[in-house]
Amino acid sequence: MLSPEIAEGPYYVSGEQVRSDIREGREGTPLTLEFTVSDASTCAVLQDAMVDIWHCDAVGDYSAFNSDNQTFLRGVQATDANGLATFSTVYPGWYQGRATHIHLKVHVSGQTIHTGRSSSTRR
Repeated sequence: MLSPEIAEGPYYVSGEQVRSDIREGREGTPLTLEFTVSDASTCAVLQDAMVDIWHCDAVGDYSAFNSDNQTFLRGVQATDANGLATFSTVYPGWYQGRATHIHLKVHVSGQTIHTGRSSSTRR
């Protein structure tokens, strides 16, 4: 269960590619992420919500910055009839001052309904 935040975190880029495999050859431990999106009031799953994720690689680098046009470890997926969006990625890295985490936004009908991050202290 994620709770909303007011800030989207660093390095957000709008208009990312719709794709499930966001690795683009980045090395690391394979990770399959599954997000189920539901209405917080009714618990009904939301079909066709757009889940937008981004995270750094093993050395703490984000794509699309430092004057590059790379898109590694970024992507968007629409939820299916069960409210599920699945991504193939690698276990995210970290950088000074931040725990390992993955940023996400959820959009429904063009409106952002969730901005937050998923942090992990276990593997």
